[in-house]
Amino acid sequence: MAEYEVERHKSVPMLRVLSEVAAGHASRGDDAILLLNEDAETPKAVLKRLDEGEFATYDSLWNNYEDDAVLPFVPKFEGVCEVPGDDGTACKYLRMTNLLKDFRSPKVMDIKLGIRTFVETECDNPRLRPDLYQRMLKLFPSQVTEEDRKEKGITKLRWMTLRDTGSTVRSLGFRIDGIAGYRRAEKGELDEELARLRQRSEVCEEFCTFAKVAATDDGREPNGVNAVDLAERLLDMLQLMHSAFENSAFVKDHECIGSSVLLVADAYGKAGVFWIDFGKTRPLPPGMQVTHRSPWVPGNHEDGILTGLDNMVLVWGDVMDLLHRNSASTGWRGAAKQRSFSGRHDRAQNRPQGLPSKRDKFQSEDRSPSRVMKARMVKRFIPSQAKLERSRTSPHHGHWNGSPMTPPMWQSESCSHIEASSQLVLSEPLLEIQEITLMTRVYTCITDRLCGICGLRRPKQTSQC
Repeated sequence: MAEYEVERHKSVPMLRVLSEVAAGHASRGDDAILLLNEDAETPKAVLKRLDEGEFATYDSLWNNYEDDAVLPFVPKFEGVCEVPGDDGTACKYLRMTNLLKDFRSPKVMDIKLGIRTFVETECDNPRLRPDLYQRMLKLFPSQVTEEDRKEKGITKLRWMTLRDTGSTVRSLGFRIDGIAGYRRAEKGELDEELARLRQRSEVCEEFCTFAKVAATDDGREPNGVNAVDLAERLLDMLQLMHSAFENSAFVKDHECIGSSVLLVADAYGKAGVFWIDFGKTRPLPPGMQVTHRSPWVPGNHEDGILTGLDNMVLVWGDVMDLLHRNSASTGWRGAAKQRSFSGRHDRAQNRPQGLPSKRDKFQSEDRSPSRVMKARMVKRFIPSQAKLERSRTSPHHGHWNGSPMTPPMWQSESCSHIEASSQLVLSEPLLEIQEITLMTRVYTCITDRLCGICGLRRPKQTSQC
């Protein structure tokens, strides 16, 4: 057991219970997470009932992995404090950073990570628990056997296995364990709703709802941030977390069971992704290596946390696609997020296979460059220019097929150069610089009756070669 120094409070400090707890024992009223009422409006620290295993993990992480890639996603550990209770009995707590201190009316989602939520030693515990039997009756009534009814109790392994197989833990490597901050429903109703999630599409819908509720503060801020923008911030942070896990020495050395990804967002555009709950995280046995993606069999210590993050990123990519489709009627412009771990955007990859783009279809037309065709080219280009100018959120401005763009050279007043330029995607700075010049050239071509083929000025009767 790790040694630690205890900060002792001689008198009972001003404490209050943290209400934005999405899942776990604290969400059900057991071992509540406490806030210290400090001078600041939002306390900077929280107190969590001491668990020796969790303390050992935090102590090791912050002292033995000081430069680890996952540290930015973990609450800062500030030590152990001892607080006297109302009856005078001292209770020990872990003191950690309050992850919600920078948010206003946050919405919180707790996502249990991994392909199993129980440690291997729990497989040998034969104790029957009546409380878990009652929860099984409520959530999984079809799984209750005659023996269960007779014993009126089940083992923790049985309960954990039921929850894992009856959720998305086995199929996706994660499950939504709880939500806090919603005003539209009580926690009990939300828990029952989450317990029914089985399919990836259902999880995607729940993520979409979370983004929409957070963006409007559950209807109280109808002019809040765009749900698409908020979802994109969460997806970006999840991709950063995924990269951190891949490069973390701490993750490589540990079996991480029962940990959670905490998603936090509010209607003011603030979003956060954190890694919490290390009560069942343990160092791997000497000489043992895990991939964090392989299937679990007793004895191999695989936890599947990278499988869970892989799928979480993919599902949030589905969320982006769904929110883009839902917001299309509002006139929002922006590039859909590609479902990958690189964070790159690629509009072409989001197009259904076999469906050509408008540009490809336009280029494939075999027509002579008549005056009518030239007019169509100019007419098509002008709305396209206006649309691109509005796409301020598109991150691929200035690139075509992955290569940086260079400004076109306007060496002639021929409309053929306008045709060539209509097939380019200009960067945002070039749009602002070239917009006036381009429109001036188009206007000049029309008013001065320049020939669309040779570029020379012609009389009105012979305005075309």
